[in-house]
Amino acid sequence: MPDPHGTRPRPQQGAAVPDLSAQPVVWRERSLHWHAYSWRGDGKRLGDSAARRSAAEDIVPFALKDWLLKPARLVRAAPTTPEEALHWLREQFGLCAPAMQPVSQRSFVSDADRFGRALYELRCGNDLSWGFWLTNGLFQALSPITVDAQACPAHAAAVVPVQDVARVTGNATSHTGSSAPAASQSAK
Repeated sequence: MPDPHGTRPRPQQGAAVPDLSAQPVVWRERSLHWHAYSWRGDGKRLGDSAARRSAAEDIVPFALKDWLLKPARLVRAAPTTPEEALHWLREQFGLCAPAMQPVSQRSFVSDADRFGRALYELRCGNDLSWGFWLTNGLFQALSPITVDAQACPAHAAAVVPVQDVARVTGNATSHTGSSAPAASQSAK
């Protein structure tokens, strides 16, 4: 989200992992939650501008907030805290990591740094977008997008919170009740 007034806290220059003793609570102050989206498909589809601009297509949009214009069935989880969103990201990263090509994508950033920064950004109320190339020219996108909880009419009716998904379906990666993890979504 844009921050025209520069009020959003930022990590210090050169900090490997944000200072855990001073975590921001912007997400709580703004009554935010997240809609978690994932897409796995043929990387060549990323060049299809019309599909990426279409709200009806399941492919990664050009602008992160445009995920929110897509059908509710594409919401894989609805974390209500940064920690829940991080749990979803960590789980999805773990599912796609074995297929990453080149394999250096797994380790060019340490897990402590990758997930520490992600948690910090989530607590700041920011959207995240992670993308990884996989074997056979596939691309995996993972995007927890912030949503104002008070202005989210679909939240209560269409999305089951992460903790309830695990209890009901045994799978915390999809709100649809499908036993397939979100990372296994295929291209059209």
